[in-house]
Amino acid sequence: MEWVTGQDITITKNPDYWVAGQPYLDGVVFRPVPEPSTRVVDLQSGNVDLLNAVPLDQVSALQQDSTVQVWSVAGVVRDHVGFNMTRPPFQDNPNLRKAIAWSVDRQTIADQLLYGLAKPAQIPVPETNWGYTSEINNPVGYDLTRAKAFYDQANPKPSTITVKVSPTYPDEVKMAELLQQSLAQIGLNLQIQQLEWSTWIKDVVTNGDYEMEIVLISGGIDPDGFYYQWLHTGEVFNLTKYSDPTLDSLLEQARSTLDQGQRKQLYDQIANKMVDDQPWSHIIYRQSVMAGTPALKGFVMTGRNDMDLRAVWLDR
Repeated sequence: MEWVTGQDITITKNPDYWVAGQPYLDGVVFRPVPEPSTRVVDLQSGNVDLLNAVPLDQVSALQQDSTVQVWSVAGVVRDHVGFNMTRPPFQDNPNLRKAIAWSVDRQTIADQLLYGLAKPAQIPVPETNWGYTSEINNPVGYDLTRAKAFYDQANPKPSTITVKVSPTYPDEVKMAELLQQSLAQIGLNLQIQQLEWSTWIKDVVTNGDYEMEIVLISGGIDPDGFYYQWLHTGEVFNLTKYSDPTLDSLLEQARSTLDQGQRKQLYDQIANKMVDDQPWSHIIYRQSVMAGTPALKGFVMTGRNDMDLRAVWLDR
């Protein structure tokens, strides 16, 4: 293995790998290409064989391009707006949290900001997972009249709040700007603070120094991966610092119960409690998209943003 900082990472075939004959490739070079348009040109010109970060505004064109192949599956990445539950103005203020939740135009975000490669979300678990439920007792939508009603009942009722986002994820900045327009219509001023990614991590994840945040996060195969680490008291990635004994108990039961039917019932309860309490409000589920050259064979996309290259080979 060779790692050249800022340039590439090269890994080579393990001759003693436990599956006979695999991996097929002698080696793989991972190369970061920050500029989206450059990534597309590199793919179309054959300078790269697999692109794992396809610019969403280029997906439609690439799907019509015979020189590339495109994979698109329902993914495990979702975006949310999160509230700091340990300090004002969102601490002990569910009406303010619900005012924000009802001001998020999820359909416009999915259709326009994500170019139709997303779906509106209510809960962390995507529709393709067995832990998903559509039976939400009090789902949120986009309704500024309802948002204004919740805002008027908020206590405290701030005139200005600040959301922290990072331009490392430009979609989140655009979501914040769209939310800013909606909140202005109910009389709430949203200040958008853009932070370099490491600073965002320090402020939001490490120090909890924020009022509101917007970010995209991932899950896994089991519903536990979409809930426990993000909502259980004391977990590092519990960004909102949400703490509720009832939810903690449900989460612990769900991860320790073997029967899937019983677990499904528990996760349905968890989903509804999360939506009722609104420590965070989910925005969209993202479609996962990758692209490759026609020479790339044997690649199977999982939707988890991982790349299993063991059975991949190049026909050239």
